[in-house]
Formats: sequence, structure tokens, C-alpha cells
Amino acid sequence: EDLSKYAGLQDNMPRAVLVQYPQLSSSYRGSDGNIHYVTASLIRRSTGESITISKCCFSFGRKSSNSSVQDYGFQTETKHISRCHALILFSDMKFYLADISSLNETWLNGQRLLPCHIELSSHDPVYAENAYILKDNDLIQTGDETFVFRCNEA
Repeated sequence: EDLSKYAGLQDNMPRAVLVQYPQLSSSYRGSDGNIHYVTASLIRRSTGESITISKCCFSFGRKSSNSSVQDYGFQTETKHISRCHALILFSDMKFYLADISSLNETWLNGQRLLPCHIELSSHDPVYAENAYILKDNDLIQTGDETFVFRCNEA
């Protein structure tokens, strides 16, 4: 699918994002003092599958049986998708997308993302120097797979 018809990233410059507690769920304390949960998911266009983004640092890529840091791995015939291809981060009440220096890049609404050099572990803070704000219905492309980002506040 040609993604060039979608708006570019002119208003979405890369930002540095730090996630102190990557295992926590995406929530925040509102001005009303209550905890608000933000739910997000990826819809895989080729299958219609809905993937729940369950924590503040969510990694995804090609299915791997030996990846200890991959949160979601999808079956694909192509080798154009890395085992740990991209991250979705929740910080400062926003979701962000970061390419993890994947060989075949990550695209957001038809624009190639600058890569991040990130060492992932299960509990250490995560710092991404090139993260892009995600909005509801943004299109994410990894190799030959396209996902729709969905977000709502509960």
C-alpha cells in the first residue's frame, strides 16, 4: 500500500523520551486526583488482529522464540521485519513510536523514522532519543506489515 498520501511528520519532530518504569501500565494521576488509564492497541491490517499495548514500554516485531524483551511477535513470511523492530512508549500522558535501529526501518504515516539505539532489558529505564508522538488512527509500517494505532482514555 502506498502510504505517501498520508500527512507527513512536519509537525511531529523526533523527541527524547525517558520511561522510568517500563513495566507499569499506561496511567496517570489527573488534576482531579484520580488515576486515569489510557488504553491503546495496534490493529494489524493484514489480519484484523487487535494487539493490546499493555505497558509503558511495548516492543514488537517478527515472532521469535528466544526473545526475552519482545512483548508482541507476529507471524510473517518476510525477513524484512526485525525480531525487535519498534517500541511504543507511554510518557507524559502521550504515546510515542521509536524505531529500534531496525534493518528495514519503521514508517509513520508514510514517513521514515530516525532510528534509536536502545538497549532493552526487562526493568531498567528506557531512553529513546528519536521518538515520535502517536495519535489515534496513525499508520505504522514495518516491512510489509501495516498497523493502525488506536488510543482512548478510560
